[in-house]
Parts: sequence; structure tokens; C-alpha cells
Amino acid sequence: PQFMVTHNWANLFADLVAAVIAHALGWTSYVEVAALLRERSFGELRGSLESLGVLDNTYWICAFCVNQHKTICGGFADMNEPERDAATQKIYDLCTCSTEKYFSGDLCEA
Repeated sequence: PQFMVTHNWANLFADLVAAVIAHALGWTSYVEVAALLRERSFGELRGSLESLGVLDNTYWICAFCVNQHKTICGGFADMNEPERDAATQKIYDLCTCSTEKYFSGDLCEA
């Protein structure tokens, strides 16, 4: 990959996508791209990416590359305040998987 992107779980996934596209376009803000995505203006965005020759740029996005079940799925960062979905404000359910957790060292993916 040419670029590394770190996702903040408090943000909307659509904003992550918009930020990656805005970066590829050379824009300093993702807001306009997010609006185009909401309007489903995919052809316009693709055309802009093609005309700049950046359609084949590659991005490493941690949300897709890190096994969350080995690190964070069983608890909240601040146990005093449950984390909420940015869109719905519902408290996240904690995962009950039996995957062994690694918070540091070679086996930690965070």
C-alpha cells in the first residue's frame, strides 16, 4: 500500500471512506466528498479519481487489517463510560468470543 489510514471507531464509516477519497483527490477536507457519497454521485467521484490518475492508489486501513478480536473486542477503553455508536448513540455490545487477548508484545495487533 502507498498510504496508511487509522480509523477512529467514534467516527462514521462513510466519513472514513470520504476521507480516503478526499486524500486521493488532494483535497484538505472530506466534507464535500461525504456529501457526494450521500448523494450517490459515485460516477462523478470515480471520474475525478480517474482524471487525476489516482484510481489505483492503494490504502492500508487498520479497520480491515487488524484482528479486533485479539485486542479490543471484550471491553471498553474507559470502563467507567461505555462507548456508543456514533450514528445511533446505542451502547456497543461487548463481544463474548473466546479469542485469547494480547494487549502488548509481538502477538498484539493494535
